[in-house]
Amino acid sequence: MAEVSITTPQHTLDAYLTVPAGDGPFPGVVVIHGVLGMTPDVRRHADWFAAQGYVAVAPGLYSWGGRFKCLVSTFRDMGARTGPAFEDIDAVRTWLAARPD
Repeated sequence: MAEVSITTPQHTLDAYLTVPAGDGPFPGVVVIHGVLGMTPDVRRHADWFAAQGYVAVAPGLYSWGGRFKCLVSTFRDMGARTGPAFEDIDAVRTWLAARPD
Protein backbone atom coordinates (compact mmCIF):
# COMPACT_ATOMS: atom_id res chain seq x y z
CA MET A 1 0.00 0.00 0.00
CA ALA A 2 1.41 3.33 -1.02
CA GLU A 3 0.40 6.85 -1.80
CA VAL A 4 1.58 7.78 -5.30
CA SER A 5 1.28 10.75 -7.63
CA ILE A 6 0.14 10.27 -11.21
CA THR A 7 0.66 12.98 -13.80
CA THR A 8 -2.18 13.44 -16.28
CA PRO A 9 -2.36 15.85 -19.22
CA GLN A 10 -4.12 18.42 -16.99
CA HIS A 11 -2.54 18.03 -13.54
CA THR A 12 -1.13 15.62 -10.97
CA LEU A 13 -3.45 13.35 -8.99
CA ASP A 14 -2.82 11.77 -5.61
CA ALA A 15 -3.62 8.05 -5.71
CA TYR A 16 -3.66 4.99 -3.50
CA LEU A 17 -1.81 1.95 -4.87
CA THR A 18 -2.00 -1.63 -3.62
CA VAL A 19 -0.03 -4.58 -4.97
CA PRO A 20 -0.75 -8.24 -4.23
CA ALA A 21 1.78 -10.41 -2.47
CA GLY A 22 3.90 -12.68 -4.63
CA ASP A 23 5.43 -12.48 -8.05
CA GLY A 24 3.62 -10.81 -10.91
CA PRO A 25 2.66 -9.93 -13.42
CA PHE A 26 -0.83 -9.31 -12.11
CA PRO A 27 -3.97 -7.93 -13.75
CA GLY A 28 -4.79 -4.36 -12.81
CA VAL A 29 -7.88 -2.41 -11.85
CA VAL A 30 -8.61 1.30 -11.48
CA VAL A 31 -10.92 1.92 -8.51
CA ILE A 32 -13.07 5.03 -9.03
CA HIS A 33 -14.48 6.81 -6.01
CA GLY A 34 -17.98 8.21 -5.67
CA VAL A 35 -19.17 11.76 -5.08
CA LEU A 36 -17.57 11.89 -1.62
CA GLY A 37 -14.11 11.48 -3.08
CA MET A 38 -11.28 9.43 -1.62
CA THR A 39 -12.49 7.79 1.58
CA PRO A 40 -11.22 4.97 3.79
CA ASP A 41 -13.87 2.78 2.16
CA VAL A 42 -12.34 3.37 -1.30
CA ARG A 43 -8.95 2.35 0.09
CA ARG A 44 -10.51 -0.81 1.57
CA HIS A 45 -11.97 -1.66 -1.85
CA ALA A 46 -8.51 -1.27 -3.42
CA ASP A 47 -7.02 -3.46 -0.66
CA TRP A 48 -9.69 -6.10 -1.36
CA PHE A 49 -8.75 -6.16 -5.06
CA ALA A 50 -5.08 -6.59 -4.11
CA ALA A 51 -6.03 -9.50 -1.84
CA GLN A 52 -7.77 -11.06 -4.87
CA GLY A 53 -4.59 -10.77 -6.97
CA TYR A 54 -4.95 -7.41 -8.71
CA VAL A 55 -2.70 -4.37 -8.72
CA ALA A 56 -5.24 -1.72 -7.74
CA VAL A 57 -4.93 2.04 -7.99
CA ALA A 58 -7.54 4.45 -6.65
CA PRO A 59 -6.97 7.98 -7.98
CA GLY A 60 -8.20 10.94 -5.97
CA LEU A 61 -10.04 12.65 -8.81
CA TYR A 62 -10.66 15.69 -6.57
CA SER A 63 -7.05 16.01 -5.39
CA TRP A 64 -5.92 18.56 -7.97
CA GLY A 65 -7.86 21.71 -7.14
CA GLY A 66 -10.06 21.62 -4.07
CA ARG A 67 -13.29 19.70 -3.59
CA PHE A 68 -15.79 22.26 -4.92
CA LYS A 69 -13.83 23.13 -8.05
CA CYS A 70 -13.18 19.45 -8.79
CA LEU A 71 -16.81 18.44 -8.16
CA VAL A 72 -18.11 21.09 -10.55
CA SER A 73 -15.59 20.09 -13.22
CA THR A 74 -16.27 16.37 -12.83
CA PHE A 75 -20.05 16.75 -12.98
CA ARG A 76 -19.75 18.97 -16.05
CA ASP A 77 -17.62 16.29 -17.73
CA MET A 78 -20.08 13.55 -16.74
CA GLY A 79 -22.92 15.49 -18.35
CA ALA A 80 -20.91 15.97 -21.52
CA ARG A 81 -19.58 12.39 -21.41
CA THR A 82 -16.14 13.75 -22.23
CA GLY A 83 -13.53 16.08 -20.77
CA PRO A 84 -10.65 16.22 -18.30
CA ALA A 85 -12.20 13.79 -15.77
CA PHE A 86 -12.36 11.09 -18.45
CA GLU A 87 -8.85 11.97 -19.60
CA ASP A 88 -7.61 11.69 -16.00
CA ILE A 89 -9.08 8.20 -15.64
CA ASP A 90 -7.56 7.14 -18.96
CA ALA A 91 -4.16 8.53 -17.90
CA VAL A 92 -4.37 6.54 -14.66
CA ARG A 93 -5.25 3.40 -16.65
CA THR A 94 -2.27 4.01 -18.96
CA TRP A 95 0.01 4.57 -15.94
CA LEU A 96 -1.17 1.30 -14.38
CA ALA A 97 -0.78 -0.68 -17.63
CA ALA A 98 2.81 0.56 -17.99
CA ARG A 99 3.85 -0.87 -14.61
CA PRO A 100 6.06 -3.97 -14.90
CA ASP A 101 4.04 -5.85 -12.26
